[in-house]
Amino acid sequence: MSHSTPIPDTHCSSANRNRRASHKSKMSSAIEIISVSSQQHFSGKLEITASDRSWSLYYRLGRLVWVSGGVHPLRRWRRAISLVCPQLDLSRLSLRKTDLEPMWEYNVLRVLLERKQIDRESIQAVISHCAVEVLFDILQASQIEVLQSVEDTSQTLTESLTLLKVSEVLAQAQSQWNDWLEAGLSEKSPDAAPTICNARALKSRTSEKAYRRISVLANGRNTLRDLAVTLKQDVLRLAQSLLSYLKRKDIELVNVPDLGPVKPGKSSNLDDSDNSSVQSDTLLIACIDDSLQNCKILETIVKAEGYRFCYVTDPLQALPMLIERKPDVIFLDLMMPVVNGYEICAQIRRVSALQNVPVIVLTSQDGLVDRMRAKIVKASGFLSKPIDPEKVLQKIVSLRPATSNDC
Repeated sequence: MSHSTPIPDTHCSSANRNRRASHKSKMSSAIEIISVSSQQHFSGKLEITASDRSWSLYYRLGRLVWVSGGVHPLRRWRRAISLVCPQLDLSRLSLRKTDLEPMWEYNVLRVLLERKQIDRESIQAVISHCAVEVLFDILQASQIEVLQSVEDTSQTLTESLTLLKVSEVLAQAQSQWNDWLEAGLSEKSPDAAPTICNARALKSRTSEKAYRRISVLANGRNTLRDLAVTLKQDVLRLAQSLLSYLKRKDIELVNVPDLGPVKPGKSSNLDDSDNSSVQSDTLLIACIDDSLQNCKILETIVKAEGYRFCYVTDPLQALPMLIERKPDVIFLDLMMPVVNGYEICAQIRRVSALQNVPVIVLTSQDGLVDRMRAKIVKASGFLSKPIDPEKVLQKIVSLRPATSNDC
């Protein structure tokens, strides 16, 4: 059984004194329909629809179980997992076709729980993060058009991985939207990707270092939300840092497609097939780091410069990958479980095909002892964390392909 209810809209006056009241009125209308379903202990799916997208909120007895829809459901899902469980490498997840029925993102979380690769507390954090983003997007969409809602009691999830209090999640989304509005970003979507549209003007207004950093990030492929997770920065602060460039039209925000779904079977994070358009004679940069998040940060940096990229998060798999792929430059984390970076670097230097490949050590402990040990195992360079885009690219340029030791 289902019924449809329009979410009322209040026409926004052009007068500045009425604009804030209009925003609040529209937001209240969106909040009301979401809250009422909770207050009435609804079980089923609440579908909220805009002209170009829709969102699905799944309830059980008034609690929020799952959310889906919007423009980037998979980006959102991957961001949440990367944020909550940075050590979890989804590209190495083996799935059966039966695991990828409708609601596959939810089913993958269930599979991860069954395999004890994630606990319920982490699942709750992932779903909560997704829910806040969805509710934020609903609040933003309600500012520009009338949203429709449909309750469907036949659409229920048989298993509840978590039960979120709607009032708490909604309060977080409402607070984030208020801050976004106060910052003058109401017309900017956090799901849009920054890209440079006036490089000459941007160069003239920034230092060379700042321009290089911006050009790495504003590549038109990663959304503000993606970049915020990668940089471990609040999305509001990130957007504010770009606001002056957006106003001058040095940078613009563009729409980007969602990512593809997880496929059955076992894929490998050693493959750079998503960068197949890059010619095989382009430098191949490898990263060995047990932090998937660090690998993704480095991937963003080097791919923006047109390099190919591969990585591995399991240090025990590092040497076989390097022998197979024969990268031109290797970035190697120093502190990893089971096998540390010094041991891996020593192993690399014992392989004739890899003896002259530059190895750049990454560490948060930039001390004299670490540098001396890196010299002993014949590392080619040394970079401190957090990863700095400019320094990464400078190392690649200075060492490709090289054998100099500059620790």
